[in-house]
Amino acid sequence: MCALLVQQGLFKALKGVGSLPERMDEENKGDFMKRAYSAIQLCLFNEVLRKVVEETMTTRFLKKLETLYMTKSLTNQLYMKYWFHTL
Repeated sequence: MCALLVQQGLFKALKGVGSLPERMDEENKGDFMKRAYSAIQLCLFNEVLRKVVEETMTTRFLKKLETLYMTKSLTNQLYMKYWFHTL
């Protein structure tokens, strides 16, 4: 997912709106964050997307994904291995 954001020039969106250049106007910042949000959504499986779809901001969306899948349980580790190897 991070590689896709880097390739599309959207990696700064992971740090939030405050990390975007000040010379960007608010409309462009909003478009930038929406593009990053949609790129992340395209990388997720449907069952994962259903759990986080209620979040509308990119940073909250990523935080929710972290809380759901970054725990050290065996189930999450196996799921993440499966997910990364099928890309």
